[in-house]
Amino acid sequence: MSIGPFLGKWLQEEQQPDNIDDYLKATGIPPELQESIRTLRGTFDCRQEGDQWIIEAGFENKPELKKVYKFKPGVPFEDIDIFGRKFKMEAYLEGEKLRDQITDWANSVVENIREVKDGVMLCTSTCNGVTTHFRFHRP
Repeated sequence: MSIGPFLGKWLQEEQQPDNIDDYLKATGIPPELQESIRTLRGTFDCRQEGDQWIIEAGFENKPELKKVYKFKPGVPFEDIDIFGRKFKMEAYLEGEKLRDQITDWANSVVENIREVKDGVMLCTSTCNGVTTHFRFHRP
């Protein structure tokens, strides 16, 4: 499997992800940020340059909140997120899925599993045993 199905621009669907309130609490994101995050619609732009993946993450309705992450699959790296919080992450392909684990960011490890089915990118995100599901489509 290649990163091919994930390449390009993706836009989060307007419908709120299931269980989002409990998920945001589980991550330890401060309550004042939780409220604003609920109103944001995520963007995900993935490209590849050589052996490096480049993911630009942001929000459609807050274009100033954008961050570009450059990394090699399977190699842990450290960075700062859109909100200024430090984290460590490792991303890799597992079969038809793009998986990542984020540590040193939330109260626990955050695990994300992305897969593309019928033109929709599904992202299952789990932290402290609480799971939510994000859906993205091509803009």
